[in-house]
Amino acid sequence: MRISSLIVAATVALSMTSSVALAEGVSASAASSGTPDTIGRATMDGLQQGKPEKALATFFGANSLANEKAPQMRALVDQINSTISIYGPFGACELAQRKTFGTMVEKHFYVCQHDRYVTRWQLLFVKTNKGWTGGNITFDDRVQEQFD
Repeated sequence: MRISSLIVAATVALSMTSSVALAEGVSASAASSGTPDTIGRATMDGLQQGKPEKALATFFGANSLANEKAPQMRALVDQINSTISIYGPFGACELAQRKTFGTMVEKHFYVCQHDRYVTRWQLLFVKTNKGWTGGNITFDDRVQEQFD
C-alpha cells in the first residue's frame, strides 16, 4: 500500500508538461542530416542511456535557435533528471504514433517505460531547406490522455 501511495504522489508531482519550443521559422543553417526516424531513435537512445544532454543535443542538432535557449535547455535537463529520480531510469521506449502535416512537419509520439511508471514524449520535426531538425520536444506522465 505504501508503494501505491508513492506512485500516486509521484503522478501528482509530475502532472505538468515539460517542453522546450523553438521559434517558428527554424534557421536553414540549423538543419540536421538525419530523418525524423533516425533523429528520434537516437534521441530516445540518449535518454535510455541516462544522458539527457546528449539526447537534447542529438534532437536539436546544430540548431542555432537551440543555442540561444541555454537556460531553457538546462531547465529541461533538470526536469528529465527529476523524472528519472521519481520514476526510475528509462527502460524500453517505443514509437507509438506518428502524425504528419504536409511533407515538412512530423510529430512522433513515444511511450517510455520506467521502474515505477511510464512517460509520453512528443517530438516535433521540421524540414528546413537544409534538411530535418528537431523543433519541439515535450514530455509528461499523463499517458491516460492518449485515450481521451
